[in-house]
Amino acid sequence: MQENNQEKELDLIDLIKLSVNVLVRFFKWLIVKLLQFAKFNIHYWYVVLLFVIIGCGFTVYKFLYEPKMTVEFAINMQGVDHKIVADRITVLGQKINPQSKHQPIFAKELGVDSALVECIIGLNPYLAVDLNEDGIRDAKKGVTEELDTTISVMKYQLIVEMKSRGHVQFPKVQKAIVDYLNADEDLLARRNKYVEVHLQEIEFAKKEIANLDSLQLIESQRSKVKVDEMGVLNSSANTLAWDKFGLFDKITSIKLSLNTQQTPVVAISDAYITAVPTIVSLAIKYVGFFYVFALFICVLLNYRKNIVEFIREA
Repeated sequence: MQENNQEKELDLIDLIKLSVNVLVRFFKWLIVKLLQFAKFNIHYWYVVLLFVIIGCGFTVYKFLYEPKMTVEFAINMQGVDHKIVADRITVLGQKINPQSKHQPIFAKELGVDSALVECIIGLNPYLAVDLNEDGIRDAKKGVTEELDTTISVMKYQLIVEMKSRGHVQFPKVQKAIVDYLNADEDLLARRNKYVEVHLQEIEFAKKEIANLDSLQLIESQRSKVKVDEMGVLNSSANTLAWDKFGLFDKITSIKLSLNTQQTPVVAISDAYITAVPTIVSLAIKYVGFFYVFALFICVLLNYRKNIVEFIREA
């Protein structure tokens, strides 16, 4: 028994020694390879440095001139086609100069102080499609694309996308954009025409109700109400009454629509903010890419003689 225990202890000790030796050899190999890699980088330091500087340049450019934040909000239109509103937003966005620290032309167009919009570098419209009507955007379409006729128009939303280099007072900017659109004479004229047509529909519906009142009175006086075998009212007077209810519903829905929105355009959603990568993540992305590219160039330089000989032999 004692001999067996001693053998097991020896086996365990040998296993530990073997594991330690493997780890020591691995770390020695790793240190050698790292030293060789460092020596390789030092040998072609000018190539590595050049591409790292290029990567840093890309990082700084992306950080300074690309948006750090994207803010979106949906708008609803009344009496105006989405393409017309989108065109106005596009034209407004063209007033922005991404290279400028201040936006005097854009600010003047919006009628606000330039300090409010100096960080904004882009303004674009697009259509979002909510197929399931669950508040989640399932697809994105350009405003000039034809709408899918198999999808209800109600499932489309016009989205205003605003790109910024820094923090923006979004509620004020959103209000300024909406006010700018609502001050457009063409949009106002189209909305007024829309209201006029619907007011005419209300008047026509009222006349129809008056006519139905007269017909219902005549019908109820002319004949007795007939009841079928199931005891359900079955008369022309009852049919006329249901027609009246339909007209009343139509008038109510039109009035509700006109009273709910009294301008061509209204914002119907809060800001949807998307953060852009930080300078650290940009550096990892671009400096890392150009560093790997520099290593590839270094390998080509290191084996250039072999490559030339291979090409000549081929």
